[in-house]
Amino acid sequence: FFCKMKALHFFVIVFLLIFSVYGCGPFSSCFLDGVVNTYRTGSKSIDAGTRLIYTDGSLRGESDNLVYGSRVFIIQMQDATIDYSNTTNYGRVVDANDSGVSDILKSGNAGMYEYALVQEYFSNGTIELQNPLQNSYYFEPESTKHGRKSFQIVTVKMCTQAYLIGNLTCESWNGENGGILLLDVGQGLDFQGNAIDCSGKGFRGAVALEFRDSSQPILYDYVSDYDFIQSTDRVLSGYDGNELKGESIAGTPLITIDGNGIQYNASSQGYPGGDFARGPPANGGGGANEHNSGAGGGSLGGAGGKGGNSVQGGLVQGIGGYKIDVEWPKRIMMGGGGGAGHINQGDLGSISHGAPGGGIVIVRTSIILGDAKIISSGQTGYSAIHDGAGGGGGGGFIALLS
Repeated sequence: FFCKMKALHFFVIVFLLIFSVYGCGPFSSCFLDGVVNTYRTGSKSIDAGTRLIYTDGSLRGESDNLVYGSRVFIIQMQDATIDYSNTTNYGRVVDANDSGVSDILKSGNAGMYEYALVQEYFSNGTIELQNPLQNSYYFEPESTKHGRKSFQIVTVKMCTQAYLIGNLTCESWNGENGGILLLDVGQGLDFQGNAIDCSGKGFRGAVALEFRDSSQPILYDYVSDYDFIQSTDRVLSGYDGNELKGESIAGTPLITIDGNGIQYNASSQGYPGGDFARGPPANGGGGANEHNSGAGGGSLGGAGGKGGNSVQGGLVQGIGGYKIDVEWPKRIMMGGGGGAGHINQGDLGSISHGAPGGGIVIVRTSIILGDAKIISSGQTGYSAIHDGAGGGGGGGFIALLS
């Protein structure tokens, strides 16, 4: 009943021999450690063909000055239409071309991306590009028809040659930006015994709420909506119910947690129909239904694992996220967050939160020196001492190009 959910490790390593002609930019010899990219949040939807990108003016990561010739990466992080019915089809990515469902993302813009060169950066956060965008990018809050849509802009780290003097990583995804490491090296990349690691930097896991009443009948919902979950102490006496789903390309649930243990509270539920119960939202893990069942793991290149059975014997554990056909090189995505395990004895030490998935790593270089280690695993779900375990995060995406 209380099995500990392991993180799912999907290493999507892509070796391509591609001759790339880079635009003019700040090439130099680099000695690298920690976070090397800068992250900005798109604040307004933009259409293909435009040269202006609107951001909120804030930034995370390495401080930079966008100038003429700076290389940036634009990517749609969340935007997928899924089946929101309270059935076994819940969470499948809806194919806009027919009435069926598919695990191949054909509706929504999640994962679409492109590189661009900066013409000018304005003090209000607007970025002017040298050439028109090839794709449209969307920024919309959640609605009754879809989860939130978000995109970000990442400054690419560009070097003539690079030496790692410590491990490289990326900022954790915080619901607005982060979760991506981009490194372009014109000549040699020397790891010097260090690693590139974006494990646990992707879509966030679900925070477990504590339901104290175990006398309720077994719940078989795939999706549910509660109106009492704003309890400040996260303990819900007198209720037994379903736990939260993990974060995914289709949206962000009410309460999430990143790999650093930082919790994020949204103002409303992020999935149409509700953020709770065992159905997996695209590559996010499903939350555990009562009583003490485990949660579903997040996913990406393979399906997430399902949680352990409930104490009462009902097969109401969280279902693992769906395998998503990433369609590389058209799209790239982060690993999905794990769902929350069911708790009713948190006072005895159980946590049961879901864990975050792995981030995105894209490295371009002509030569690699030293022992190279590039990782982007999902984290292991939180331990459950007496209750249901949280789901592990789905593995991230890695591309190694030359």
